[in-house]
Amino acid sequence: MSPAVGNLSSRYDSVQILRAVAAMSVVLVHLFNAFWIDFGVVDHDLFPIGYAGVDMFFVISGFIICHAARNETSAWRFMLKRMFRIIPLYYALTLSLFAVAFFAPSLLKSASADLSQLAQSLLFIPYERPNGAIKPLLFLGWTLNYEMFFYLIFAVGFKVSRRPEIFTMIVVGALAIVGAFTDTGFAPFDFLTDSVNLNFAWGCLIHTLHQKFPQMSGKLKWYWPVAAGLLLVQNWYPTPFTREFAFGVPSAFLLITLLHYKVITGPVGDFAKLVGDASYSLYLSHAYVLQIVVKVLIALLGVSALSVGLAAVTVPILATLLAIILFKFWELPSNSWLRSRYLPSTRATKTHDTAVI
Repeated sequence: MSPAVGNLSSRYDSVQILRAVAAMSVVLVHLFNAFWIDFGVVDHDLFPIGYAGVDMFFVISGFIICHAARNETSAWRFMLKRMFRIIPLYYALTLSLFAVAFFAPSLLKSASADLSQLAQSLLFIPYERPNGAIKPLLFLGWTLNYEMFFYLIFAVGFKVSRRPEIFTMIVVGALAIVGAFTDTGFAPFDFLTDSVNLNFAWGCLIHTLHQKFPQMSGKLKWYWPVAAGLLLVQNWYPTPFTREFAFGVPSAFLLITLLHYKVITGPVGDFAKLVGDASYSLYLSHAYVLQIVVKVLIALLGVSALSVGLAAVTVPILATLLAIILFKFWELPSNSWLRSRYLPSTRATKTHDTAVI
């Protein structure tokens, strides 16, 4: 998703760059959807494999949370750190969206100024929208409902097991089995028992294997093109498996192949790591940058080669710049302040925890 523990970013820079790739793949899938839905220049989804970015995020999160928790002894302290990392940005964007829905609802497609939906969104409670989608007010926040649930299971693991990562893998696996054979119609239960949670278990498993058999993961480093190929080929030849197997397993394979790589230094490597650091902001905010750019370009230029080309160039650039600004001026300061205020033993220089989407 930890640099907050043991200066993780200097040890696993390759993981940070993989997070940048995951975030940008989600940006691109939504951009190509705009070419299809908003511009109408294609008649299908050009980049469906971009959705695998979410599964990759979950796998990475499982790995990094296990790493960050190695020296953690308190379940409460663990949960506070996770909340301080997720909540400030998510709440700021959710409340901003609610304000827009309240004062200028015509600007939004589906979000509404419903206080019940706002409360459930802020509490990470899955609920069903009128259109049948189980998504919070900030629609990309659906992944955070899974993320917070994963953290909760991991925190319980601190209480009941010496190996919370093993406990988490068992519980997540059991819940996936229950979810596969039940359909209660109760949105929170059905949502949180979805087998997509297995992606977190894959990340925990990769961390366990990497710790137990570091030489094995080192020997796998040359197989990253195979892992990447298993993902990319599905853009044209999708498999019949559910996403945690079709996307999650190759993502886990790719992750373990990259753990022993040293990232190049210099402007290119530093920028790639910075985008990885800001990937949470990039993920949560890019869709609104996209909609603004698309609406402005279509209004000014109509549907044309020029407007499509400008969207293809400006959306990734502007979304990345906004993400870096949010990361530097909101994510880091808010996380630092909350930790110094409520976890005074946490050093301010190590508040940069990237274990989430």
